[in-house]
Amino acid sequence: MNKDGKMSYKEVQILFKMINIDLNDEYAANLFKKCDKSGDGRLEHEEIELFCRELLRRPELDAVFQQYSANGCVLSTVDLREFLKDQGEDHTLVHAQSLILNYELNEWAQKNQFMTPNGFTMYMLSKENDVYNPEHGRVYQDMSRPLSHYFISSSHNTYLTKDQLISESSVQAYIRALRQGCRCVELDCWDGEKEPVIYHGHTLTSKVPFSEVVKVIAEYAFKHPGTNNPTAGAQNKVGGSTRVQCLQRPGQAGPQTLNPIRMSNHPRRGKLSFIFLSRGQ
Repeated sequence: MNKDGKMSYKEVQILFKMINIDLNDEYAANLFKKCDKSGDGRLEHEEIELFCRELLRRPELDAVFQQYSANGCVLSTVDLREFLKDQGEDHTLVHAQSLILNYELNEWAQKNQFMTPNGFTMYMLSKENDVYNPEHGRVYQDMSRPLSHYFISSSHNTYLTKDQLISESSVQAYIRALRQGCRCVELDCWDGEKEPVIYHGHTLTSKVPFSEVVKVIAEYAFKHPGTNNPTAGAQNKVGGSTRVQCLQRPGQAGPQTLNPIRMSNHPRRGKLSFIFLSRGQ
């Protein structure tokens, strides 16, 4: 990325990697070539915009758009209302107009109350059309029951990026798991030189400091946690101190009472409670 306002194919590949898009190399190269109208091997301005539009294209959505568009170019509010009616959605004029205002990026189309294919795609891929109930994006279930009353999404050897013998242990693996909705992560703790470390014991996997992982969990984790700590002796105290420093809420000062036998995983409002179970390695 040399910030010259143009993108080579190599820079496009770097961008894909940065934003976590896994695209077939042959498809990406063909798409790049198709959008490179100047033929100079780099995309600029309108070519970049075209590339992004083509990347987001969904043929199945294009077919639906063509089915309801009276002129094949845009959806009028009448066209959009007809589509909404057939889907069993709110098909009032006000709702159709609000969808155009929210999802149509073309200023001319938005001003004249039209929805372009790009706007329609943005709407169809938005959270409004998510298969999941948006109300479930927050904690809506009773979280005061014993732990054994719940099913949870769990992770084994969360810290590993690849195999269990020689791969890297990384905090990025925890970030990825937590962002994907995992609610049980593993911290395989072992005594290190100065503080506990996390790795797959008795193997050649790399080690990551316990404190770094706890900081990541504090930033990305959920509100109803519990931990199981296998370190022993003096390093058990180091690990406990790290947990308190990294996981207590802002403004929550002083020594914390950690209850190791608390059966419910529901913390008091405004505080972050953890279950600490300690055993020797």
